[in-house]
Amino acid sequence: MTALSWVIHLFFGCHHRELSRVFTINKRTYQVCFECGLEIDYSLERMVSLPPSTSANQLVPLDNGRCLQAPII
Repeated sequence: MTALSWVIHLFFGCHHRELSRVFTINKRTYQVCFECGLEIDYSLERMVSLPPSTSANQLVPLDNGRCLQAPII
């Protein structure tokens, strides 16, 4: 993430303050942000949320049922 995109995300992006409980599905452990729906990986060893990153598991559903990868801001 570039410095400019980090600053834009800091002021205008979701701050992921309201997170779900921890889920482990298909050997992946994560939490979900209630405000934006982002899936945030979680480390069971360290008991902390990991920094959000783009992966194949972060998909945004479309109205027609297809999914696209979430854009990086």
